Amino acid sequence: MSAPAPRTVGDALAARLARDADRPLLTYRDLDTGERTELGAATFENWAAKCADRLLDDIEPGELVEVAADGSWLGFVAVVGGGLLQAVVRVRAGAPSADTATCRIVHERFGPGADDLVVGAGLGGRPTDPAASAFATEVLEGADVVDLPDAEPQAPWLDLGAATRTQEEALGAGAALATVGAGSDRRLALGMSIDDPRGCAVAAAALASGASILATRGGPRDAADEQDADEQAVQDERNVRDAQGERGAWEAWSGAVGEERAHVALLTADGLSTVAGLDSPPTLEAVLVPAVIPESELPAATTAAERLGADLRTAADGVPRLP
Repeated sequence: MSAPAPRTVGDALAARLARDADRPLLTYRDLDTGERTELGAATFENWAAKCADRLLDDIEPGELVEVAADGSWLGFVAVVGGGLLQAVVRVRAGAPSADTATCRIVHERFGPGADDLVVGAGLGGRPTDPAASAFATEVLEGADVVDLPDAEPQAPWLDLGAATRTQEEALGAGAALATVGAGSDRRLALGMSIDDPRGCAVAAAALASGASILATRGGPRDAADEQDADEQAVQDERNVRDAQGERGAWEAWSGAVGEERAHVALLTADGLSTVAGLDSPPTLEAVLVPAVIPESELPAATTAAERLGADLRTAADGVPRLP
């Protein structure tokens, strides 16, 4: 008999520890700096527990934590640590929002405030400003064993913008991931930042499915020279550089996928397929994110679609859709 699906963040972490505490839960590649961080289930659980201990100073269950970590692996640590505390976690792919959250975890490139916990651009998320409240440093000072509130499957957890998912709902999308081959024996590469609301939703589902997550950030992209007086020349140059940058970003990303032996689930004309590297770049948004794929793009009359059925539609309901 298969184990029941985890209904809380704590359940999901416990299941990963029981299955294989040393197997990578999260591998992070910064394509700009070359940083590579790999966290096994035991190490990730320890980081999440320490994060929860640190956040206990600032939040109560149900309060809002905002994470704008610029794609850093520390952002997902904060998402899971907040879940252990029954906090609502809002993930931002860019700068934090203007409204006030009880606690904010902000990358230094976004100009964090004096009260924010700072994720830096340095190795291991260390800020370049030694006076900043370094999130990683403060988390590491936290306790390994934390007195957590009682787990509530219906506690709101992920604020994805268009909808807020409870812990049970977010983790329940793991069934859809397992259906498309992203189960406990697979490595799943995210096609967007782990702190993009969609990428975060998939990472949360992978926490439950047992898949090992590959998250990347960065990659070569060039900006046009904004000082050029000829607006049309600037636009033409930007178009060329954007095309070159997207191609370069794709090559860097797909190269990392191949090196890590991770798998990418793609939506193709023939249905769903899982591959370990691609010759040519579809738009990165076309990389299948099973938990958030719009119903209109579900492959029709295919074996894969029949396997997915209601599971995938349920997982997609209420989450920001791919364009």
